[in-house]
Amino acid sequence: MRTVLPLALSCVLLGVGCSKSDLGHVDGARLLPREDGTATLVVEGWPDITLSHDEIGGRTNVEIAYVRSSHVVSWKAMDSRWENGVWLGANVVRAPKTDTPSDFPTAAGALLLTEKDQNVVMVESRARGKAVLAGVLVKAGETEGPTWEKRVETLAADERAELTKAFESVLLDPKSAPASLPRAVTFVDVEKLPADKLLARVTPIVTDKEPVGALGASLVLRVLAAKGAGAGKLACQGLSSRPWKLEEPDPNKKLMLDAMLMAIAKEGLDCAAVDAIVKEDPCASLLRCGEKGPVLPNETSDQAEPLCAEAALKKSVDTELARPRAEVLLDPHPGRTSGWAYAAFVLGKRPALADVDKRHMRRLYAIVQPKGPACETIAEAGKPCHAEPHLLRDLVCRNDGETIAVGTIKLRVSDEKKTLSDVQTSPPP
Repeated sequence: MRTVLPLALSCVLLGVGCSKSDLGHVDGARLLPREDGTATLVVEGWPDITLSHDEIGGRTNVEIAYVRSSHVVSWKAMDSRWENGVWLGANVVRAPKTDTPSDFPTAAGALLLTEKDQNVVMVESRARGKAVLAGVLVKAGETEGPTWEKRVETLAADERAELTKAFESVLLDPKSAPASLPRAVTFVDVEKLPADKLLARVTPIVTDKEPVGALGASLVLRVLAAKGAGAGKLACQGLSSRPWKLEEPDPNKKLMLDAMLMAIAKEGLDCAAVDAIVKEDPCASLLRCGEKGPVLPNETSDQAEPLCAEAALKKSVDTELARPRAEVLLDPHPGRTSGWAYAAFVLGKRPALADVDKRHMRRLYAIVQPKGPACETIAEAGKPCHAEPHLLRDLVCRNDGETIAVGTIKLRVSDEKKTLSDVQTSPPP
């Protein structure tokens, strides 16, 4: 907490004379103006910090925040955000701006992202104790890349134990930064933490119309879903909170959508909000199952597979939920949302979607066509030809009507005879 002392006392502490032209002062820190429009920030026992003319901007008062034990001094910038100076060894290093005056873990954690200050930050953090070091690493873990894991590998056993405690607090504290959750979930043995507290931690994120922290929440949801800890009900609330799309443009929201769908599927919950996701792409390959389970988008197929049955969908969801969370972060299995949606739909015993069933029944009609020539080899329109069966089945699934013409292929569909026939070349669109 910032403490403001009477001006005379603060000047005595700093060992300098008082002036009515001071730009700002607190206990232990004072900003002195210069004739050239710059200023010197004097902190007791620190090297002086120079603020440029642009930083002062002609102001007659600059708010300062300083706590003696924090090793950080902050001053309000022209844009009303806070500049932060961190005392590291013999130097004062400027850390990135913050919305509120920074503390040492926040400022030092941000400095770990820079090349030149990494080593001194680690040395100074260690010198302040295991708890401070853990706090710095937690803050750095909110944004730092793969260097973070390498740095954690160098920790002593007691330092690692302290970091584990810090991350457990992140997971159980509803007020902790959502950006800390992904590292916390992969670092801590989450299965041993109370499920009710984990559920409470991610509830405001999952149910928010514009969720912040979706990446971390998705990983926690996976844990709760695998434990059968009531994640399905929360996931249905989240799925109903906004109009989710099969192809969410934000990759983190897409990960959370997948996690919500898997949680609903794992619990076998009847959630009406699932229907819209399934309807969005009723012909997705992942709705069909072969011997190995749902057909992947990049998998070669003749499209003669039936819609997936419950057992195959359940196995697919269980396998995905069992994947290590660190692996999920590296490879989230993009493009499988339609499969998780269909699993949630089927395992939740939702009433059949007539349009989806109809499209897949038409896809499996008997194909009646000549053995050749191949359609792509004929330039003239209206000529009988042979098209790949998988192509015809996909066209029939994705298009309505008795006559379908897409690209350079045209065919006739008979719902009465249950056939696909009269395949011929079609004029280009």
